[in-house]
Amino acid sequence: MRLRPAVSVLPFGIQILLLSHSLFWMAANLLIPFLSIFFVDELKGVTITEVGISSLIFFLAFGLLVPVMGFLSDHIEGLKDEVFFLIFGYFARGVLFICFAFATNVWHLYMFQFFLGVFRAIAGPADRVLYAKYLPGKQSATLWGVDEALINISAAFGAGVGGYFIALYGFRMMLVLTGVLTIAAAFINLPLLERARSKRRHWFLPF
Repeated sequence: MRLRPAVSVLPFGIQILLLSHSLFWMAANLLIPFLSIFFVDELKGVTITEVGISSLIFFLAFGLLVPVMGFLSDHIEGLKDEVFFLIFGYFARGVLFICFAFATNVWHLYMFQFFLGVFRAIAGPADRVLYAKYLPGKQSATLWGVDEALINISAAFGAGVGGYFIALYGFRMMLVLTGVLTIAAAFINLPLLERARSKRRHWFLPF
């Protein structure tokens, strides 16, 4: 019996998202595994307790907002809203990292974690919906696996070289670099705006 190849030519949308995911997670892991050290060593008044509180703020902001963003994505027709949420979430996260390079105290940390959770909630559901929409049906499991593999390989590379570059250039320079690369990951998705399957937008009103 002749076997078909697991993956044929990748759809354009999948190619764009795989490239965007790879750059996004590489950029994030240049820094994120080492951020707690930055929090404690370079921000005034930050202890392990404050790091824990800031993580609580992040997860609450993300957890409370993500179902709202999912609801909005579900009830606007077409894919332009998902592409917009994805690009905005990535872009805003990149700007946030650049701004955090100028942080000095615990309140800056709390604001950083809050908005990091907000921007993750904005981009997260849209990202998953887009990837699922662009999947060819018979290759779904394979391409989800490819996405996970590229994300983890990119994250591994980022973490592997991130510590080295932080030692050379410091946390604040790496915050700026992470922000710039995250913004670049957002811009990679711009061609998807032109290829969104519907230009119509329709708000669902439950009353």
